[in-house]
Amino acid sequence: MGLNERQIKAVMYEKEGKLQIKSNEKITGIKERLSAIELNVLVENKVFQKFGTTEKGTYYTLHPALKAQKR
Repeated sequence: MGLNERQIKAVMYEKEGKLQIKSNEKITGIKERLSAIELNVLVENKVFQKFGTTEKGTYYTLHPALKAQKR
């Protein structure tokens, strides 16, 4: 699963806690729209699991299948 540098940063950051669009913007230096797109791609590729439906309430965590692989 080829992740780009920004996506790798997002995965590394999530290991410290939940990831939101705003925090992804800060760690990657990209705008909100691109941040949302990239996070949704990671959800589609089963890297992240998405919780919530509103922008401020939405957060992402590692997909359960990946968490199980880490053990």
